[in-house]
Amino acid sequence: MKINTPKDATITAIILAAMMMISLPLAAAPEDSLQPAGDAAEPLADSVETAAEPARKYSEGMYIPVDGSSLEAFNDSLASIEKKAKPAEFNSLKGAIDWLLMYDLSARGNRTRLAKNLDGQTGEQIMSQVNWTGRQ
Repeated sequence: MKINTPKDATITAIILAAMMMISLPLAAAPEDSLQPAGDAAEPLADSVETAAEPARKYSEGMYIPVDGSSLEAFNDSLASIEKKAKPAEFNSLKGAIDWLLMYDLSARGNRTRLAKNLDGQTGEQIMSQVNWTGRQ
């Protein structure tokens, strides 16, 4: 292949890079992963390891779902969360709810409507909607 212009060199470089990206996963794969399973393969149940439960980011209270069926139920569920969450976590959750009340266009500043939108979500899920970190 004869390269006459910088454009030809760029196209050639892109093609070579794409070819390398395709071939690298195959070159890096262990030999046994490329072999067919056959009769000597272990049963699936024996080869699956049980994973430990992932470490939680928040305390237990932040995994309680809110009840948004009514404003009263919403406030009651927040009170339950407050009892089991760390104070800093609960303050961050309140801040996230206030932020959603202001900026969630579907709530339109209406706390009852926001409660219905958040129905069934945990404190962790609510905070993740706004990427809320709060002050800790």
